[in-house]
Amino acid sequence: MVSNREDAFNVRDSTHRDADRDVIKRRIINEELLDNVDHHDDTDLYPPPTIDDLNTFEQSDEEDDPNENHPLLNFADMLLIEILQWLDEDTIAACMCTCHQLLLVARSEVLFEALCRRIFPIQNPNAAIAFARNTFRLRRFSTWFEMFHSRPRVRYNGFYWLKVVYYKKPELSMWSDIVPGTILKCIYYRYFSFRRDGTVLYGMLLKTPFEVEAYLGEQRKGVYCGRFHVHQDEVVVTVPTHCNNVNFRLQITQRKRGRNVKLILKEHFASSEPDGTGWITYYDTAEEEFYYYRSCCL
Repeated sequence: MVSNREDAFNVRDSTHRDADRDVIKRRIINEELLDNVDHHDDTDLYPPPTIDDLNTFEQSDEEDDPNENHPLLNFADMLLIEILQWLDEDTIAACMCTCHQLLLVARSEVLFEALCRRIFPIQNPNAAIAFARNTFRLRRFSTWFEMFHSRPRVRYNGFYWLKVVYYKKPELSMWSDIVPGTILKCIYYRYFSFRRDGTVLYGMLLKTPFEVEAYLGEQRKGVYCGRFHVHQDEVVVTVPTHCNNVNFRLQITQRKRGRNVKLILKEHFASSEPDGTGWITYYDTAEEEFYYYRSCCL
C-alpha cells in the first residue's frame, strides 16, 4: 500500500513538473515571436529615411504655406503695395514673414522708395532740402532697399537706453543714520525715444527699461521733448529742460542682431541759453553705449 501511494505521488508530481515546463516553453516561444514581430515592424514596415526622402520632405515643408489661400492675397500686387505703404517698417517686416507671396510683394523697390522718402527727409536736413527740391535720389546706392538697409538712421517703435552706475560718499549730518565710511552705489538710466515728427523724448530716470514704456509715452515728470537730426553716421540731440539745454552727439552703430540698434555717446554738454551762449558744462562720456529696446507702446 505504501509503495503504491508513493508511486502515485511521484507520477502526479512529475505530471505537474511537465505542465510547468510546457508553460515556460510557451512563454519563451511567445516572447521570441513578439520580439521577431517588433523587429520586423521596425525594419520592414518603417525603413529609415534616405537622403532623398529628407530632401523631399524639406521641399514639401517649403511649399506648404498656411496663408496661401488668404482672401487678401487675391488682390493685385500693386494694390498690396499700396496697402503696405500705410504701415511702418517693422510691421512690413512682420508681414514679409507671413507667406511667400507677401514676401515677394514686399521686396518691391516701389515700397522701399516710399519708406526712404518717408524716413530720411525727417531725420536728415540735407535729405529734407533735396526732398523739397524734388532731387532726392539714390546717389551712391544702387537700389532703394540698399539705401534703407545701409544708410545710418535712428529707429522708431522703441527707445535707446543706457544704464549708469557710479559710487559716492554719503553726505553725513546730524539727521542721517548712515554709518561713517559707507559707500553708496547709485544707479539710474538715460532714455532716448525718437519719433517720426523729428522730435525725441529724453529722460534720466530710476525706472528700468521694462517699466519705462508707459512713463515715456505719457511724458510724465522727468521726461522732456527735444529735437534731433542725423548727419552721416551721427545723431545730434538737443533737449530743453527747466534749468538748461542738454546736448548730445551720438554715433549710430550696429550689433550682431541688427543695424542701427546701438548709439555710442561721443559728446555731452549743457548750455545755459538755448542758442548755446552763456556758460557751458562738458561731461565725461567714456563712449557709453545706448542699446535699442523695441516697444509697441511708443
